[in-house]
Amino acid sequence: MMYRMKDPAEIHALYEQRQLYYGKDIARMRQMQRLMNNEMDVPLPELQENEQSLVANIALRAQDNLAQRIASVEPMMHWPSTNPGQALADKSATNRRRVMQGWHEENDMYTIRSKRARHFLSWATSPVIIKPNRDTRLPQWDVRRPLETFLPPGTYDDLLPKDIITCNVYSYQSLISMFDKELVGSVRKPPNWDWNDDVKNYGIEFEVLEYIDEHEMSMILLGASPNQNFRSRHQPNMRSAERIMYAPNLVGRPLVVCPGRICLDEQLGHFDGVVGMYQARAAMTVLMVIGQRKAVWPTTWFEGLPNSPEEPEVIQDPDPYRGIPGIVANGRLSQANLDPSFKTLEVIDRMTEEERRDAGIPAEMLGSNRTHISGSRGAQVMSATIDFSIAEAHQRFARSLKEENKLAAEIDKAFFNHPKSYFIETRGYVGDVEYTPSKLWETTGHIVDYPLAGTDLQNLPIEGGQRVQMETMSLEDFMDLDPMIKDKETTIQRLDREAIKRAFKSMVQQLSASPDPNAGIQPIHLAILDQKLESGTELLKAFIEVDNEIKKQQQQMAEAQAAQQPPTSEQQPGTSTPGAAGTPDVGSPIPEPPDSMNRFTQLLGSLGTQQLASKSRPG
Repeated sequence: MMYRMKDPAEIHALYEQRQLYYGKDIARMRQMQRLMNNEMDVPLPELQENEQSLVANIALRAQDNLAQRIASVEPMMHWPSTNPGQALADKSATNRRRVMQGWHEENDMYTIRSKRARHFLSWATSPVIIKPNRDTRLPQWDVRRPLETFLPPGTYDDLLPKDIITCNVYSYQSLISMFDKELVGSVRKPPNWDWNDDVKNYGIEFEVLEYIDEHEMSMILLGASPNQNFRSRHQPNMRSAERIMYAPNLVGRPLVVCPGRICLDEQLGHFDGVVGMYQARAAMTVLMVIGQRKAVWPTTWFEGLPNSPEEPEVIQDPDPYRGIPGIVANGRLSQANLDPSFKTLEVIDRMTEEERRDAGIPAEMLGSNRTHISGSRGAQVMSATIDFSIAEAHQRFARSLKEENKLAAEIDKAFFNHPKSYFIETRGYVGDVEYTPSKLWETTGHIVDYPLAGTDLQNLPIEGGQRVQMETMSLEDFMDLDPMIKDKETTIQRLDREAIKRAFKSMVQQLSASPDPNAGIQPIHLAILDQKLESGTELLKAFIEVDNEIKKQQQQMAEAQAAQQPPTSEQQPGTSTPGAAGTPDVGSPIPEPPDSMNRFTQLLGSLGTQQLASKSRPG
């Protein structure tokens, strides 16, 4: 069945419908956006227009703190072999892991994790689109703001939605630089459009919709509406829409993954409950500041004298800097003094405490601590408050990354399926990987998880190291958990080589301390070894070279000594060796008994004679 791509007007209608459906969520997100951008309104008429909020933004500080803790730990990927023990299958599994790590490095995954963690905490969701990059010929992670991302209604907690509509704003200058100018000019123009000078229109902005489903990827340019109140009247047909880009989706599935917070029945961000408290705390702080101002500069009134028909009049304005007093005729000056015991500080402190409790923000997170609480107790309070929030985010992002990796592999097979050489530059491996996507990604099955969900990078080595010391976890298992270990096999090889080098250095020290000049290593040999190390030769390779030189010198010395000795009887013809068969051994000395015989004689002597044995016999 041939697919019919959606009409631009149809996509525009879906966009308008979803805007209405998610109106409540959009309002909530925009309120949180104003809070995090320090743009929250404080409805007090006493404030001047240029005065902003006068209180600390606890939610913003906590958002950054939690987001950095979530993003500090890198999730681990396990790519199993399809045939363990078979060299080709094992190598293919290693290459799949290395290629995926290279893609993550290319996309700056730490920055992506940090941004998505903030979206997840404040806006309760964090959508990302995986798309093919025609320039780099690699999959590209594109993080989208939930404010401008619209999923099918009723699917806010679906990790893999059926389609997605996102709205981006482009200037006219950007549009004509990326797309055909006539196509861009076919949409309806806004009222401030300059038809005489096109350059003056470069700063005018247009909305561009991006629609992605399992069949197509389209970009729709929206024109202006003749009625500026079209949003309130909900008339989607008032605006013109033109398709400016189309591409078939060769993967056959939507290219979006959207993890969300686990809530009861609707999306709620981590800090949604503190908005009202923040506004009340800001209002009380403003009232306190206004009261202090009035206490410093009290309100002054001119009052007429009792029973005086004349109006009070100011004869001379006071000048305290020059010592000139003020003069009032037919009246007197009075001041309205305020009660200096303001109660707002107590209310502000209570509101601050409630705000922290509602959002799970301990005082330790903001760099302060309560009185008479030790460091370990403060760490326990911090752990009990934030660990579960971090753990939930880790679990959701681990599941999301697994689907993102699968999408990236499918994109590599569908769009760039040709033999290639990909240069990888990561901490665990630097080099080229030659592969064909259809062969390398014969399976996309893998596991993504966090080392210890809920634990940040600071506490992870402590938790894992304690288990290794207690011998409840192997060193290789801890390497799997440690995000600092990018390539376990390479790390194990390095550890083995380091162990061999330590044993080698110990052996060299023992040989250099040997008293036998023919058996040990002499100082001159150590000096030669140091020269080779200084020239850049590796330690073990330098020792092999020195050892070969030593053996060569010893062989030369042996040959020189053999040349200086007199010839033996075997080397002189006509002579016989004493003791040989057929020759008398006259005058030859009796050979010494072997060492075993001497030890046997000493053993017999230690046993004593028969007389000594009979004396010691009882009875």
